[in-house]
Amino acid sequence: MSTTAYISMAGSTGKTVTAIATACKLAADGLTVDIVDIDLQANPTSWMGYDEWNGPTIADVLRGKASLKEVRLPARYYLGRDGDDEDVYKYLDRVRIIPASRESLSPLSVEMVSDPTLLDTLRDAFIAEAHSDPDQVADVRLLDCGGVDSPFNTLAMFATTAEEDFPSGGSGLSGVITCSAPGRKEMEGLDPLIKMLKRASKLYNRKFNLLSVVPTIVPTATGAPTPGEKALREYHFRPATGFHELLEVIEDEYAGAAICGVTPPVRETRHVKRAFNEAIPLHFYRPTRDVAGDYDRVVEHQKARGLWPTTSRRAV
Repeated sequence: MSTTAYISMAGSTGKTVTAIATACKLAADGLTVDIVDIDLQANPTSWMGYDEWNGPTIADVLRGKASLKEVRLPARYYLGRDGDDEDVYKYLDRVRIIPASRESLSPLSVEMVSDPTLLDTLRDAFIAEAHSDPDQVADVRLLDCGGVDSPFNTLAMFATTAEEDFPSGGSGLSGVITCSAPGRKEMEGLDPLIKMLKRASKLYNRKFNLLSVVPTIVPTATGAPTPGEKALREYHFRPATGFHELLEVIEDEYAGAAICGVTPPVRETRHVKRAFNEAIPLHFYRPTRDVAGDYDRVVEHQKARGLWPTTSRRAV
C-alpha cells in the first residue's frame, strides 16, 4: 500500500493533473486508488465529477464528524442528459474521491494554526479505517495539496506516515511527490520543499521522504532537431530551445534528493486545460494524446523504482 502527498512550494506546477493522471494509470493497472482533496480550491473534486459539492467532505473527516467511508465517492465524469433529461455520468473503475469544498476547507486552515492536534486527524482516520474496515482501504491514497505553504501540507505529510500503524500487507512507498516546470519560479520551489521536509522530520521526529520529482509543463519544439540538439540528451519528445538545459538542472541537482529520482518529463499541451475545463480526466478526455503517454511513463518510472504497489491487496 502507498500514501503519497503531492506538495509544491510553487503554484501551477501540475500537481492536480499529475495526481489524477497517476490515479487513472494505477487504476488501469488494477489498483484501487483514493484521491484525497485537501486543495483549498477543491480542484480534484470538481475534476472528478462533483463540481460545487455540498455534501460531506474531507473537512467533516478532519473534524471527527464523519468517517472516510461516509465521505468517499466514486470518481466520475459527465456525459450529458438522457431522454428523461437526467444527468448521465461515466464512473471510473477503481478510482474514488474524498471530496472537498472551498467553504469547508478555508476555516479549517485557520483552525489548524491555533489547534495543532488537527494535524494528525487525517493520519488517524487512515489508521482507524485500516483496523476497523480494511475492505474499504485503497491500495493507493493520493493527497492533492494546494500550491502554497499551508497547514494542509503538514497534515498531508503526517498522513503519509499512517501506514507505519497499518496491519501488514501490500507493497510500495509512502511520502511526498513534487512537480516542477522547467522555469525559474517553479524550480525555486524545490529547495524550500526539501528544506521543509528535513525541518519537519526533525521537529516532529518522523521521517518525511521526498519520493519523486516530476518535471511538468515542458514547452515543446517542432521540426527536425538541430545538430546541437542531437548532442543533448534525447527525450521521448523535443523540449523547446533552452529547456533542455533547465531539465538537466532538475535531473542533475535533484535526482539524488528523491528516493525514486526524477521522472521522464511531461510536455505542455492545451489538452490538459481543455480536459480540466470539461471536467474529464485526461486519460478519458483524449486517451490517445501524447501527454497521456507522458504520464504513463512517469508512473512506470516510479513503479520500476518501487514507489507503487505491484499488485492489488484485493488480489492477495
